[in-house]
Amino acid sequence: MSAAVNVVHTASHAGQHIMSLPLWQLAFIALVIFATPVVAAVLLWTRYRVTGAWLLVASMAGSLVFGLLYHFLVPGSDNVFAQPPGTWRSAFAITAVLLSLLQATGVVVGLRVARGTPEATTEEGSLEEYVARLDSSLSTAFLLREVFGHDHAEVTSLVGESEAARHQVVRRAKWFVAARRPGLRARPSGRINRNERHENPRHRRYRGTRQQGS
Repeated sequence: MSAAVNVVHTASHAGQHIMSLPLWQLAFIALVIFATPVVAAVLLWTRYRVTGAWLLVASMAGSLVFGLLYHFLVPGSDNVFAQPPGTWRSAFAITAVLLSLLQATGVVVGLRVARGTPEATTEEGSLEEYVARLDSSLSTAFLLREVFGHDHAEVTSLVGESEAARHQVVRRAKWFVAARRPGLRARPSGRINRNERHENPRHRRYRGTRQQGS
């Protein structure tokens, strides 16, 4: 929506013969008003969602301040109230107002996304990074327990790791899983509710395979 209004507003600039802006203003319009929101929109659909949200906030806030100053407050050829009669005069004024409203909305949306998106990492890194840093026997213990569904006795016999170390690794890793998947709630003891854990499709597939094998 904002991009479409920007295109119409640019056309109204040409229609009103307002193209001789200072170089820095043209650069600001090209980079901040046109390019940066596109980059932010792309990032919002990737794992860099939070970065994209803050980039959207910055670009929309900068565009809003720029538009309010030069469209409504600072006297000049770009000021809405200084436009001479012409075919594009109404389009220029309407799109200037619409851009301000859309940019203010973009700031609000970006802030909500940035503050409402749970971080995929903690102070110790992501789940994948955490497992990768573990000793091979400890990472195996976590995978056997949480991915393949073996009970604690089976994990201990297969891995041979001390029970205290295994419990610590599994408990801490569960908190990472719960942080990345809001539907799973880790308890203070470090355990995840068994019914909630079985909602994971991987557990359902594995449970079905074990039942067929038995």
